[in-house]
Amino acid sequence: MAVRVDTYPPGPLDMVYFCPPLARQDGKIINNLSTVMIDGQTYQQWSRHYGWRAGVDNLCRHLGRIRGWLIHEFRKR
Repeated sequence: MAVRVDTYPPGPLDMVYFCPPLARQDGKIINNLSTVMIDGQTYQQWSRHYGWRAGVDNLCRHLGRIRGWLIHEFRKR
């Protein structure tokens, strides 16, 4: 997993990158995925925008959100 931090701080974090790529066991499509190269490897970019709160949100909170997104996505039927 990777997080892009080129604009942080003060800019928001709103993406997460996976290698190997995410896939659901039930075969359903995961929305908002695209492919990006990072250090010569293909990563799956998962675009998940939310209301970034400068001075409140940080990398730790972003990682917690990522965990929540994964739990939510893989509980969907």
